[in-house]
Amino acid sequence: MPQPTATYTFLDYSGEKSVVEVALPAIDGVNLLTLTEAALDWIAGAGLAQVIKELSLCTMVKSQVHLEPEVGQATLPPDPMAQREMGLMVTYQDVVNTKKYRITIPGPDMDTLGVPGTDLVKSDDTLWTDFVTAFEAGARSPDGNAVNILEGRFVGRNK
Repeated sequence: MPQPTATYTFLDYSGEKSVVEVALPAIDGVNLLTLTEAALDWIAGAGLAQVIKELSLCTMVKSQVHLEPEVGQATLPPDPMAQREMGLMVTYQDVVNTKKYRITIPGPDMDTLGVPGTDLVKSDDTLWTDFVTAFEAGARSPDGNAVNILEGRFVGRNK
């Protein structure tokens, strides 16, 4: 069975879409029965989705876990700085095999999150620390192992 993922789709100020995908713990017949509404809400609603959403100026229009979509309104965000061409690249590492991976969140709020004069995220910013806590608690590497976030960095031209 393929490893499950949470996929979050964002809409930027010019109407372009970006997707952030996070690998999740493997689900089988045994632990499927133990998934609670709260755990699913963490993945698709108030947990990981919410903290990823708060890192971006773009509008989150959809979050998916497997084939169960949560669709938001496809309205353009009001902030003209919400552009998919700017991204928050999050580098994280598999705690078992030390492989490094990246995700890019579109349209980050660089004024709030940025360290002036650098392309780095303020490591003590509440939005960032909430994201790190939620991501490390539930995300997995593509190999299925727990992960640690190494850094957040602002980059141009999101994939």
